[in-house]
Amino acid sequence: MVATAMSFSAGVVMELTDQRIDKVNKEIKVPNIGNLWPVRWVVVIFDWWFIPRMEQLTRGVTDDAIWFKGVAKELWDANEDVRQSAPLLLSKLQRSQEQILKTRKESLDLMQEELASPAFKQAVTHMLEASVDLFDSIEAFRWTLMELEANHSPRSEGWVATTPEGVEELFRRIQQEE
Repeated sequence: MVATAMSFSAGVVMELTDQRIDKVNKEIKVPNIGNLWPVRWVVVIFDWWFIPRMEQLTRGVTDDAIWFKGVAKELWDANEDVRQSAPLLLSKLQRSQEQILKTRKESLDLMQEELASPAFKQAVTHMLEASVDLFDSIEAFRWTLMELEANHSPRSEGWVATTPEGVEELFRRIQQEE
């Protein structure tokens, strides 16, 4: 028998997810070189320092993307009831996505420096590609949480459809009530 994350309780998985979100929010930042000297000189002088930091960030972002994809699949396959944890996690995931977008903008700004080396631009490009994957993984995870939350929410009598005909009937009722 293969052990999965769902061998643990959904509460443990939600707690680990909360910790992973905190990790993403803490780590998804472009190494801060802008305060050292004018950026254009730092880009040239500190290539040797900046590129390994970007590669390290890229590896972490890729790991996080893989993690969110996996936990989303595990939760979905187990059809877990996430109603207790979902509201807090959804807001934290939204903040993570905002941080990713901020980091993306900062990275794009750095790439615009005329003196940036090809290796520098390549390192930033790899990080940007990984951050897109992380953003998408978080978005897919958010949708998984929302769908699981809806799956386990109480259903209002007369407002549930299980067939295409039932969905059409619901739309007719909604139009009549407007």
